[in-house]
Amino acid sequence: STTHPTPVPTWNQKVQTIGFVNPGTYQISANQSLPQGTHINATQPDNRRTVYATISGDYSGTTQVVNIPFPYWELSYTIQPAPEPAAVASFAITPTYGTGASVSGIQGSYSTLQPQFSIQVMDATDPNRIVRTVSPPGGIDFNLWGGIAYATPAVTITTTPKYATIMPTPTPSSTDPRPWLEKFYEGGRGYYFIINSQNIGSYTIKILIPTRYIGQY
Repeated sequence: STTHPTPVPTWNQKVQTIGFVNPGTYQISANQSLPQGTHINATQPDNRRTVYATISGDYSGTTQVVNIPFPYWELSYTIQPAPEPAAVASFAITPTYGTGASVSGIQGSYSTLQPQFSIQVMDATDPNRIVRTVSPPGGIDFNLWGGIAYATPAVTITTTPKYATIMPTPTPSSTDPRPWLEKFYEGGRGYYFIINSQNIGSYTIKILIPTRYIGQY
């Protein structure tokens, strides 16, 4: 006899909040590496979108399954940096007789931790199928996106109190790529997400669908 797959429930038009589960639910090791999937980014002429579900958090995790009955959907995601004191470099300059100046001392603190973020989209109906692994194109640079691309600083030398301060000068930035958007030309099944978040303050993920789908699925 022919078996038929269980149909995906229709949507009640309420935004779902997707929670996290133990990775062992899907027979996944917590330290399993994230393999790369196929990247697809095509043009979709209809820009009207409706939020279908959201995921938000601060740390790595594996979500519960979310059913997506639509033939096309989008994954919009953004990240925020972890709060930390701004890095400032100060140079104490002691004036000398005649021309020139002597620099005495440098102080400052800069973080060397590299932030990482990726989303592994998994097919809940086939545990061996990785739909796609998504990560910010071009890497992560919070300073650049926030307009803190440091220019060559100016130096002001005074005779009283005989110190000058060199401050990093922020320059305007229009290079912030957030939020990122991934397009999926498949659906009619359940998915879950494995999120790798390292040295990130927080993240927000939204599943978007074309508004015209409402009432059709």
